[in-house]
Amino acid sequence: MKEKNIQIFWQKQLVVLVCILAIGLGALLEFIFLKQYEEVLIKDVQAAAASELVAKTSALSAAVNRRFAILQGLLAFTDAVKNHGDIAMHFDEFAEGLLKNTSGIRTLIIAPGGKASLVYPLQGNEKVIGTNIFETARPEQLEALQRTRESRQMVLNGPYQLLQGGLGLVARQAIYRDDEFWGLATMVIDMPVVFAETGLDKESQHTQFAIRRTDGKIFYGEDRLFQEEPIILTVLLPDGQWEFAAGPRISWGESVKNQMIVVRGLGYLILVLLLGLFYSIFNWQEQLRHTVMMRTGELKEKSSELNQVVARLQASNLELEQFAYVTSHDLKAPLRAITHLSQWVEDDLSDKKLSESTKEYLSLIRSRAQRMEHLINGILQYSRVGRTSIEIAKIDVNVLIRQVIEELMPPNDITIIVGDGMPILEANATMLRQVFSNLIGNAIRYRDDKKQGLISITVTDDSLYYQFVVKDNGIGIDPQFHEKIFVMFQTLTPRDKSESTGVGLTIVKKIIQYHGGKIELVSQVGQGASFIFTWPKEVLLINN
Repeated sequence: MKEKNIQIFWQKQLVVLVCILAIGLGALLEFIFLKQYEEVLIKDVQAAAASELVAKTSALSAAVNRRFAILQGLLAFTDAVKNHGDIAMHFDEFAEGLLKNTSGIRTLIIAPGGKASLVYPLQGNEKVIGTNIFETARPEQLEALQRTRESRQMVLNGPYQLLQGGLGLVARQAIYRDDEFWGLATMVIDMPVVFAETGLDKESQHTQFAIRRTDGKIFYGEDRLFQEEPIILTVLLPDGQWEFAAGPRISWGESVKNQMIVVRGLGYLILVLLLGLFYSIFNWQEQLRHTVMMRTGELKEKSSELNQVVARLQASNLELEQFAYVTSHDLKAPLRAITHLSQWVEDDLSDKKLSESTKEYLSLIRSRAQRMEHLINGILQYSRVGRTSIEIAKIDVNVLIRQVIEELMPPNDITIIVGDGMPILEANATMLRQVFSNLIGNAIRYRDDKKQGLISITVTDDSLYYQFVVKDNGIGIDPQFHEKIFVMFQTLTPRDKSESTGVGLTIVKKIIQYHGGKIELVSQVGQGASFIFTWPKEVLLINN
């Protein structure tokens, strides 16, 4: 009996020990599992916030860029109607047409010499008439005013609180005539309207947003959001960029707190229920723990890979959405308005004898509208590179180049030499043709009129690549602008002296990089230019 009692005692002690070990092991397993589960929940919350941020970023970019197109329309108007009296006569009608289908534009101003003489709408802005923008500008605006005079590009101030009240974004661009500064075109955008159009006027249930300028000043949302490890996307602007952040209303961890309480409660309940069975299934649970840890490691690795792929896809889709939305709809709206207005003016005056200068002005408006259409098409071409399936075939480069030269129809004062040894390579004929067409076309466009033009196209075999050189003896390019010419919308000649859209070389660079090659420029002012690019012998498509 004594020995049996001793045996029972030790059996009870063993059960207690097993229970203690089970509780300890169960608590450890619960901690590991719940920690990983919490990370999964947080990633789900972040993914939802990122999805909402992508949509709002695309909408915000489209909203502001659509309004920037209004300023371009105003510039086209002043460029076409050069006489100040004619500008004043038609300004209200033209401005009303520009703003007919676009809300959120507070003011349009034309300021010859910097003096605001034409303002739309005039009501509520009477005090602006006659003011000199350079003398009354805020300190932070002076640098931007100087910058637009020097660069001839659009510059932005704000968003900030306007003197008239409300949050506004001021866009300005210098107007040049005969390469001399003529005045300023100014547009004031009412940002609350833009926010409402983007959906930022309505609070999200779980996500909050904030936007800050490149100088760090936040003009929408709370400062603290940028301290909470938010998700950030960039909103590209003609004059810089904004950082658009999304995050939870509390911390990421607090956002899943209630779910974790429920999960922990269930975990403790299950642990208690399993304690009675733990002794008999001890070995099975050990094996299960090992399996869970292995699967958890595999899941974490796959999750990391998936997150990287999703991030790249989101960035790519955002770029595509911004280009497609802006080019296919918003940019074409003011373009149609310009074309229709010019045609209406001509139709209204058809029963009168129009002067040659008036006819020239109306024709110039439509010409500028056509240039804007070419710009839109160029943007679409840029966005499609690498995003559509392409047909690869064997291309005789010598035949392709000569076809390009024939299509370009170079003037008689230009000689084009195609070197020997042009290869037959695998490529997409349309893309390769576009590369040579842009490079040879630029060499023709920027020739030196004072001498006989000479363009040569040569090739060398460089192991895995073919290296092509398109060389001319034209006006050349200053080294400080070598990088600028490959940037979207950048041109080295004034807009009123060249029909260049500033997209061609950007497309060339993207096509070459997409095929695994690279391009560089060797040039000095007055010494011509040599565009050197490589093309792989084997097809190697790289999605950027």
